[in-house]
Amino acid sequence: MLVCERRGYGLYRTSTQTSARRLYYYLCIGFDAYRHLKGAVCDNPPVRRDQLDAVVWKEVVRLLEDPSIIADELNHRL
Repeated sequence: MLVCERRGYGLYRTSTQTSARRLYYYLCIGFDAYRHLKGAVCDNPPVRRDQLDAVVWKEVVRLLEDPSIIADELNHRL
């Protein structure tokens, strides 16, 4: 469901361990050098899951507060 803004590749969830906790983030498939013959094709930085969650929930709340936004989008796509 997540797509890289620069390359259009899908993003996948990965994690890293710090001394205090585990951090989850999303990374473009194009960022991984081993996936491509000529190395990494995307330099888009990873997106931290906690930051993305905040943006997504804000949008969900907005849509729930104004269902006409969803109806307008459905009508536009039809």
